[in-house]
Amino acid sequence: MYWYTNSKSKVSPDSLMAFTGLEEPQPVRAYLRIHNNDTDNGTITYKTNKDCNSIEVRSTVNTIPVNNNHKMNGDSLPNSNNSFEFTHIFDRDSNIDLIGNTIVTGMIDEAMEGYNTALVTYGPKYSGKTYSLYGNDVDDSFGLGQIIFKDLFSRINKSVTDSNAKYTFIVKISFLEVWLDKVVDLLAPQNLTKLPHLKIRHVSEHKGLPVDNLRQVHVASFKETLYYFNQAMSVLNSKHDNSFPRTNTIFNINIEKLDKLDESTTSSSIYLVDLAGSDLIDRKNSSGVNSEDVKRINSSIKSVQNIITSLSKLSYSDYKNYEFSLENSVPYDSSKLGKLLKEPLGGNCKTNFLFTISMNPEQYDDIIEALQLGTILQDSKTVPQINKFGLNENKTLSIALENFKLKENNFKIQQAESVKQIEELKSIITNKEESIVLEELNKLRSENAKLKAQVNTLTQLMVSPKLASPSPMLENNKTVRNNSAERNETSYENVVQTLMEKCEKLADTELSLDDKLKDILVLKRENDQIKSNIASIETLNSHLLDRITNLELQLKQLSTSNTIMEKELDHFSNLSDSQPFKAGTDRSRTELNSKKYSFRRPSVSSSMDSTMEQIEEEQSEEENKEVNKGNSSWFFGVRKTSNKTSRSVSSSSTVVPAISDVHKRAVSMKGLDLHIMKYTSK
Repeated sequence: MYWYTNSKSKVSPDSLMAFTGLEEPQPVRAYLRIHNNDTDNGTITYKTNKDCNSIEVRSTVNTIPVNNNHKMNGDSLPNSNNSFEFTHIFDRDSNIDLIGNTIVTGMIDEAMEGYNTALVTYGPKYSGKTYSLYGNDVDDSFGLGQIIFKDLFSRINKSVTDSNAKYTFIVKISFLEVWLDKVVDLLAPQNLTKLPHLKIRHVSEHKGLPVDNLRQVHVASFKETLYYFNQAMSVLNSKHDNSFPRTNTIFNINIEKLDKLDESTTSSSIYLVDLAGSDLIDRKNSSGVNSEDVKRINSSIKSVQNIITSLSKLSYSDYKNYEFSLENSVPYDSSKLGKLLKEPLGGNCKTNFLFTISMNPEQYDDIIEALQLGTILQDSKTVPQINKFGLNENKTLSIALENFKLKENNFKIQQAESVKQIEELKSIITNKEESIVLEELNKLRSENAKLKAQVNTLTQLMVSPKLASPSPMLENNKTVRNNSAERNETSYENVVQTLMEKCEKLADTELSLDDKLKDILVLKRENDQIKSNIASIETLNSHLLDRITNLELQLKQLSTSNTIMEKELDHFSNLSDSQPFKAGTDRSRTELNSKKYSFRRPSVSSSMDSTMEQIEEEQSEEENKEVNKGNSSWFFGVRKTSNKTSRSVSSSSTVVPAISDVHKRAVSMKGLDLHIMKYTSK
C-alpha cells in the first residue's frame, strides 16, 4: 500500500507517509437543551420519554401566533402536537456539568485520536445558545467552551506525563465573527483602531477555516486560552454594545500531537460555532436595522437551513464520493457563513449540534422549526478521518526553522519592550531631574528673599537707636529709652532665632537634594544595565539568524540531492527497460550458438575445472566493468563478486583464441553453456 504525499506524480513508502484513516459516513449528533425563561406562562407544555431522546410539544391554547416568514423551504408548519427525536434531551434542571460530561468528554477523546470535532449551537433568539456555549461573564459561569478548554489541557498534560514525554503538543486558537456577511478577526492586535474585513479563499477541499490573514495564537495552558477568549469576547461586546445583533462566531482550536518515536504528527481541530438566532427578522418589526442588513441576516440564516436540508437528502453512495457530491449538491457558496461551515457540516469532522429552546408562547413557530430541523439534521452525515502525517527530513527541518523563527520573534518582542522601558526611564529621569532642580531653585530663591527681608529689618532696628540718641526727649526720658532697648533686644533675639531656623531648613534641603542626586545615579546605573542587556540580546539574535541561515542552506542542499537522486532513478529505470539493451543480449546468444563447434580441439590434459575457472574469472571482470560504468549502481544492489581461489593449470593445457572470444561473449548470458563444457572435456 502507498500513501499519498504532496507530490502529485510520486508515491512514498509508509515511513514517509501522509496517513488518513478513511471511515464510513457517520450521522451528525443532535442534542436538545430546554432553557428556563421568565416568559413561560404554561401555554406550551412538553413531555420527554424515559430514555430522554424524544420530546412531545403540545399547546394548551388554540391560537398560537405563527409568523409566515419562519416557514422552512416553503412547507407549512406542523400541527400544535408534535413529537421529535434527538440523540439526548437535557431538561430544565440539567446543569452545564451534566451537559459537558455527555458531550465534551467524547469530543476530547476524538480530538486526541486525530479527528476533527465540532460543537454548534442553534435555536431561536434568547433561548440560551451563547450562554450554553460561552457562559456568562457577569456571574463568571462557565459554558461548554470553557469546559472544553480545561479538559483539553488536562488530557494533554496527562498524555505527556504518562508517555514519559513521548508526545509533544502544539495548540493554536483563532476566533472570528461573521456579521452581515462580513468576516472579522476577534483576536486581531489591539492596536488596530478598526478591525479589517477578512477575505475567504476558494478551496474545493474541506480543510480548516479558509480565511486569509486570520490570526492564530499559540497557547500552552487553560488560563492562557481563557485570557485570549475573554479578550476577544470583550472586543465583541464593545463592538455591538453588549447586544450581539444576530452575529455568528467560530472559535477554532488546532491541536498537533508529535510522536517522537515514529516521527509522526497527528493534527485535529475543535470548532465551537455559535450561530445567530434561527428565527428570521421581520422588516416591519426590525428597529435600528435597515432593509439591506435584514436581507443579509436572513440570507445567512436560510443558508444554514438549506445546507442542512441538502445534506439530509444525499444518499449513502453520495457520501462515499462526498467531495464531488457536496460541491454539486450542497449550497455552501450561498453565503460566507456557509463557506466557513464546509468542514463541520458534511466534511472531515465529527459534528455535534446543541439545539436550545425556551417555552416562550410568542416563539412557538420558531420552537417547532428548530425541533423539525434537529430531526432532519440527524439524516445528514459527515466523513471523519484521522489526520496523521509522517515527518520526513524536510518536515523536521521546516519545524526547526519555524521554531527558530518563533524564538527570533520572541527576542524581537523582548528587545522592543526593553527599548520601550529605556525610553520611559529616560523620560522619567529627565522630568525628575528638571522638576527637582526647579523645585529646589524656587525654594532657594524664596528663602533668599525672606532672608534679605529679615536682614534689612534687622539692620533698621539696629541703626534706629543710634539715630534716636541725640533726641533731647529720649535723653530726658530714661523710661522710654529703656523700653526701646528692651524691645530692640527682643526683636534681635527673634531675628537670630528665625535665621537659625532658616539655616536648619536650608541644611535639610541640601541633604534632600543629595538624596535625590543619589537616586538619579541609581537610575542611570539601571539604564546602563538595560543597555548591556539589549546588547547581549542583539548578539544572541545575530547568532540565531546565522543558525537559521545554515539550516536554510542545509534544506536547499537536501532538496538538490533529492532532485539528483530522482533523476538518476528515472535514468536507470528507463535504461533497464530500453529495447537496445534486450536486443544486444539476444544477439550475443545467437553468435555464441553459431560458433560453439568451430573451436580447435584442445589438449587432452586440459581439465574441466580449469576451463570453468577461466570462464568465472572473465565473467567477473566483465561484471566489474559493468558496475563501474554507472554513477549510481548502488541503487540496483550490484556487488563485486569475490574471486575464488584458482587452482593450478597444467602447462600442456592450451586454449585457442576462438575459445577466449566465445568466453567473453558469454558474459551476457546467465550460467554456463553445456556444449562448451562437453567439448572441452574431450
